[in-house]
Amino acid sequence: MSILSFLGLIPKAVVVEDVPPPSLTRLLKHVADGAYPEAGKLVLSVGDDNRERLIHSFSLRDEAIALAQQWVRSCSGSSISHTFLGACMIRHAWKIRGSARASSVSAHAWQPFWNGLDNAAAPLLEAARLDAATADPFAWLILAEVGKGGDRDLVDTYLAQATARVPLHWPTYYKYFMATTEKWVAATRRCFALPRKARKGRRAAACSTA
Repeated sequence: MSILSFLGLIPKAVVVEDVPPPSLTRLLKHVADGAYPEAGKLVLSVGDDNRERLIHSFSLRDEAIALAQQWVRSCSGSSISHTFLGACMIRHAWKIRGSARASSVSAHAWQPFWNGLDNAAAPLLEAARLDAATADPFAWLILAEVGKGGDRDLVDTYLAQATARVPLHWPTYYKYFMATTEKWVAATRRCFALPRKARKGRRAAACSTA
């Protein structure tokens, strides 16, 4: 029995293995065939957590950037296509860098890695502009910024923009948590600032209705 079951709580999301979701095969076929309306409908038909898995799994494909670029060219007004392109560019940059500790990364890999993260910002910001209701682009912007060891205040801004659109957007909180850990040269206090703020907000709300 898990601790959540013991407490009688239902988890917000189920922890799953890092495997492609079943819908990835259909999505790849739609995109490869140029059936972009069907691809967009499929992406929008799943929840935040499964959409994150779908984007992530798509972005790991060797042909991901080429497919996403064609999607953007064919549907320049699609927020989804721009989000996929930005995510694919970020994942490609990480492939160049590799997953080793920074001290073990080849000196020749750093500039292409940083360039890839920088270039990913444009399609992601365009995705956010095209759809004022989506939070997905900001989650990926957080990942790009932390990879650069960048502006922590900008990371906080992306969090605020995402949660203003979707208050319980799991991918944003997940990526923000990673960005605020010591592993990514952040201060531990930032990890706890958000839950403390949320707790104060709940207490204030409770007092106002008491």
